[in-house]
Amino acid sequence: MTDTRYLAPQTLDEAVSAFAAAQGAARILAGGTDLLVQMRAGVAAPGLIVDIKKIGEMTLITENADGSFTVGAAVSAASLADHPRFGKVWPGVLEAVNLIGSKQVQGRASPGGNLCNGSPAGDSVPAMIAAGAVVTVQGPKGRRQMPVEAFPAGPGKTNLAPGEILVSFTLPARAAGSGDAYLRMTPRTEMDIAVVCCGVSLTMKDGVCTAARVGLGAVAPTVMLVDAAAKALIGTKLEPAAIAAAAAACSAACRPINDKRGTIAYRTKVAGVLLKRAVAIAAARASRSRTMSKMHVSTTINGEPMEFLCEAHDSMLDALRGPLSLTGAKEGCGTGDCGACSITVDGRLICACLMLAVESEGKSLGTIEGMSQGGDLHPLQRKFLEMAALQCGICTPGVLIAAKSLLEKNPDPTETEVRFGLAGNLCRCTGYDKIVRAVLETAAEMRGAA
Repeated sequence: MTDTRYLAPQTLDEAVSAFAAAQGAARILAGGTDLLVQMRAGVAAPGLIVDIKKIGEMTLITENADGSFTVGAAVSAASLADHPRFGKVWPGVLEAVNLIGSKQVQGRASPGGNLCNGSPAGDSVPAMIAAGAVVTVQGPKGRRQMPVEAFPAGPGKTNLAPGEILVSFTLPARAAGSGDAYLRMTPRTEMDIAVVCCGVSLTMKDGVCTAARVGLGAVAPTVMLVDAAAKALIGTKLEPAAIAAAAAACSAACRPINDKRGTIAYRTKVAGVLLKRAVAIAAARASRSRTMSKMHVSTTINGEPMEFLCEAHDSMLDALRGPLSLTGAKEGCGTGDCGACSITVDGRLICACLMLAVESEGKSLGTIEGMSQGGDLHPLQRKFLEMAALQCGICTPGVLIAAKSLLEKNPDPTETEVRFGLAGNLCRCTGYDKIVRAVLETAAEMRGAA
């Protein structure tokens, strides 16, 4: 049996270096639901296993400020299903991911591994193609991107260059009136390989299809983007004739094989049937999404101009911790009682959980991330560390913002004024005495330095 080494790098550069140096003798471990089975069957015997799950970029799900999503290659199917926003924006993609094996398998399996396995029947791949997803890969020659449909090269093969590793998927921002869907045909209801699978993404405006993409799997050596099917839908009101033409285009694109799971004739026929059904689901979702379109907000945060997209009901705290990736403000109560999400808006102290994100348009916000300047801690931050006026850190950002706001308005507060000024900030760890003393000593130092 081949001796196998295991490496769990902390950085992508380290992973790429080790993977490339192995010269084809290494395998990437994300979930391992294919790799471990292949190793036990003797199909794979890697000299090196490179575990990518300790690389932050590979395990993150990020909703970007423009509304797009970036999903790390090692993100598990279960993690994607647990994300509070992904399935609302891309329900069809999540439907596909949720069909990768059992619930137990989904706890480990990743869409990244599903793509790299190179199966023509990989469930997540047609949905990703329909979504217009782009993959980022990195190798010895640097980074590059390619559309998902360009990634497979044949059964069990990909277009990764030697030494390259799949880093992430990026799914574009959704236009208003968009919807997607994924369907597959299997002999069994669950836990089976698709005989045919189809993903559809549509955008509708005033009843007319303005954009469409169709991904088709298990009917050719690779999962395919079916441009002809999309063109048959675009510019129509999805009348029966248009949908029939798109279905015919899917059937015409098929290059299947006969095997124990389905004949060529059966797969060709079912491809068109699934297209019709998936279009109906995607169109219904597009109709619902027109009433849920996101709003564009331009604001200034910590002196820097920022733009983001949000729903009308999103709180400022949702936006800070979501698309803006400013996670210093914490959610403790959601009702304005704990002060953990304290920020300033145009110089006024508020709770971010009690402000709609859309209200930040044209405003100037201050968060804990902007409290230090040029790498130097604010005097309050230094004093909190010096006097151990913090423990778990949940309340600390809000306390610091509130204390800074207090000292800007009152540079020489009494102990009573400090306690009153911080009354809206609850602490369950350190207690208030050290916090109050730290604020008073900071005030004295700042007055002395003035």
